[in-house]
Amino acid sequence: MDVACCSAEALGLLLGWSWDEILALYWRTASDPDAGASILDTLRVVGQPAICASAVRIDSDQAARVSASTYGHGLILGVTLPEPHAIAVTPDGTWWSWGEPFNPAGWPELVIEEAWCLP
Repeated sequence: MDVACCSAEALGLLLGWSWDEILALYWRTASDPDAGASILDTLRVVGQPAICASAVRIDSDQAARVSASTYGHGLILGVTLPEPHAIAVTPDGTWWSWGEPFNPAGWPELVIEEAWCLP
């Protein structure tokens, strides 16, 4: 089943969860397959503390330099490309989108709207 679960998937990737756990989390935050869920709502549902650097607006040239190693922990980025989306950044600096490595340099219109650092 296709669901708009990018926030749950980003968090699940950072926590080492299985697809079944990610999907279960999504259904705790959303009412239908296309509803989606905010990063904040997803973090709240699992009681995961996170530090938010909200309103982080970074263009694609700067985005390539953003990494979790800057913060020492995993990051979840709320981006616009051009639709809202959540991306995980692992402590080694790898960006992940929909379970695949993601290269922000390939998206010149990428805007980071929010960044959540997991403790």
